Amino acid sequence: MIVRRGMMAGAALMLWACAVTMPPEYLGIATRMPVPPEDLARIEAAAAAAADARSHDGCPWPRAGGEGMVQVSCTLLPPSQLAGLAWSGDRPAALELGTRFEAGRGVPQDFARALSLYGTPRR
Repeated sequence: MIVRRGMMAGAALMLWACAVTMPPEYLGIATRMPVPPEDLARIEAAAAAAADARSHDGCPWPRAGGEGMVQVSCTLLPPSQLAGLAWSGDRPAALELGTRFEAGRGVPQDFARALSLYGTPRR
């Protein structure tokens, strides 16, 4: 009985996750913007050099050719990518976006938004 309840809860969670779609904007940042070509080249170079996709020291990025995911430094990602990852609960992305809001680096300086990202990321 316990196993069955766990399976049903897992199935319900998967259905919920599939039904939830990323908003077009998170904390005032558009989440569906394409990555500029100059940023994309730097990110792709870092992804090609990354050895371990299971590391928790960076942000997830798809490998070229669709060969899975790899972790790259969150500092390489543009705000639109960080906003989408932070919205989905990625802690390293939320921390990087929070430091950018705190310093006003690439986004308007906003201490309230920075503080909201330093806690548990919310949807």
